[in-house]
Amino acid sequence: MKKISFLVVSLLILSSFAAVGFSKKASETTTIHVDFSTPGILEKTIQGERYIELKVNGANAVLHHKGEPMLPFYSKTIELPFGTKIVNVDYKTSDVKTMKLSEKITPAPQPMIYDMTYQEPEYIMDQKIYGSSELYPNNWVNYYTGGGLNANDEHTTFLTIRTYPVRYSPTTDTIYYVENIDVTIYFDTPDRDILPAADTYDLVIITPSKLYDSSLQALVDYKNLVGMRTTVKTLEEIYSQYSGADQAEKIKYFIKDAIETWGVKYVLLIGGLKSYINGKPRDNINIGSRDWYLPVRYTNNRPTGGLSDPGVICDLYYADIYDSEGHFNSWDSNGDGIYAGWGFRYPKDTLDM
Repeated sequence: MKKISFLVVSLLILSSFAAVGFSKKASETTTIHVDFSTPGILEKTIQGERYIELKVNGANAVLHHKGEPMLPFYSKTIELPFGTKIVNVDYKTSDVKTMKLSEKITPAPQPMIYDMTYQEPEYIMDQKIYGSSELYPNNWVNYYTGGGLNANDEHTTFLTIRTYPVRYSPTTDTIYYVENIDVTIYFDTPDRDILPAADTYDLVIITPSKLYDSSLQALVDYKNLVGMRTTVKTLEEIYSQYSGADQAEKIKYFIKDAIETWGVKYVLLIGGLKSYINGKPRDNINIGSRDWYLPVRYTNNRPTGGLSDPGVICDLYYADIYDSEGHFNSWDSNGDGIYAGWGFRYPKDTLDM
């Protein structure tokens, strides 16, 4: 009897965050007021080099991008009705003050590969920033939105506001700081619920028909017995009923439909690589499907310079169904055919591997 290895992945339907732009009119507003202290200066020596660390009361986080100045900021996430459109974000600061520094602000250390042994972190300044007089960050405020589930499993639009009490001019060793910021958010909430009030199933299991056997049916029967309403959808059915750029996108469109027509909250994916000896895990930069029982989506986060993500399987793709406004989240927002791409553009001839 041939033994089949397969992978089972359970997903809670959620979403991710994405940057958005600006506009002019809105039906509702809300305001955030944040107070900050004057920056405190802490001189420190790291690997023989002298740096400055800034401390600001009222900030609740620190920028930590490799090679870039570590600056304090305040972050707040607001929950809004699912499908809310952020029309504009405006802000007003107190008078901007300046302070001359005696040393450079500490750069964030380079990322390291965790291998159970201690490694001395490297502090390498990003010269695109440290060699410039332009203020970093480039604004006092930025914001991000996303759509997903809140703590009560309710579909929600999340708005994250970041306010920066300090901005830094590296070549002049000068900081510009404010003691308070008022942020006003202008937004439109949907006039109706984006998601219909469906309540047929709690869980859908997605599997190739080859792996739909008596053991899986026993699981379905048990789930239904204990009150988790469960159904099965085979890949063959999905491929014949749904459209998409590839097999993975067809599955994702089915999951979206299952949420909206059945009220599904959970998805169980059953599959795996057909052979760990002869199986090719990746068809191209975006997907593994030919040698998989169930297709997997690969990331393409490859920034220039430093460590790069060679592309990893990301099950979050099947859970990240909606953007902040309730639209299908394709993971290819710029339409270049590169899924989960960030900071890198592939030549066309690298799409197939």
